[in-house]
Amino acid sequence: MTQNAENRIECALTTMINDADKIHLRKLQAEMHKCAAKCCENKECSIELVHACIEVCSQNLKRAQKVVQSEIIHFQKRLQECVFTCNNDVKKNIEKEPIDLQIKAYESGFDNCVEKCVDTNIALIPFIMKKMKEILAKKPQDLNENKN
Repeated sequence: MTQNAENRIECALTTMINDADKIHLRKLQAEMHKCAAKCCENKECSIELVHACIEVCSQNLKRAQKVVQSEIIHFQKRLQECVFTCNNDVKKNIEKEPIDLQIKAYESGFDNCVEKCVDTNIALIPFIMKKMKEILAKKPQDLNENKN
């Protein structure tokens, strides 16, 4: 993969993760910490009950993080499969003893194919964000239903 393609993917993923964090996860994280603080303020509970209370407080955030992580993994798999296809397509066309000019043509063909993979996958990010937004807008207990 070319450095340009790697940089574009890295930038797109970073933006997607930051947007998911700002739009969805930070609110849940703030709610988790407020809830956990209330657990700690209860002087009547045992340490086990306080820890259990804190664990319950963190469930919504953990579920949301899993949704985001799952979408990122799917994004990476799609990109990886596309690049793998580019590689296979080039390998199928390589002659037994290619000359330098042919090797450069194969490399160029591979790089062009990978650039298309990058373009295609980056273009999917708005749809991925929309899907995450729809899933995360559901009631917290409904997030378990979205294990794709």
